[in-house]
Parts: sequence; structure tokens; C-alpha cells
Amino acid sequence: MKKFIVAILALAAVVAILAPSQPAQAQVIYGNYCCDGFGVRRCVLVNPLPVGAGCFCVGQGSGSVCL
Repeated sequence: MKKFIVAILALAAVVAILAPSQPAQAQVIYGNYCCDGFGVRRCVLVNPLPVGAGCFCVGQGSGSVCL
């Protein structure tokens, strides 16, 4: 019985070592400004959005979210 328990524990250890771990999740960075194509801040956003997402400034046009 003791050998059986040791064999089960050894098998569980091997499975735990060889099992693929979950990949790390990428962290999203949020920005508060809408920038033009040159990186110049055009307006402040009401709500932060992910950096690089599209945005729009009233009277100035569209751009992308920046820090």
C-alpha cells in the first residue's frame, strides 16, 4: 500500500511539472489624452482609454489615445 501511495504522489508530481502553465496576461495601459499623428496632445479625454485606441477631439478631428 505504501508503494502505491508513493507511486501516485510521484505521478502527480510529474504531471504538475509537465502541465503547461497559463500564459501571463498583458497589462493594458490607459491614456488620458487624444494626440494627432505627430504625438501632439489635442484634447483631454473624459474617460481613460487604452493607449493607441482611436479618439476624437471636437473641432480638431480624430487621433489616437496617448499618455
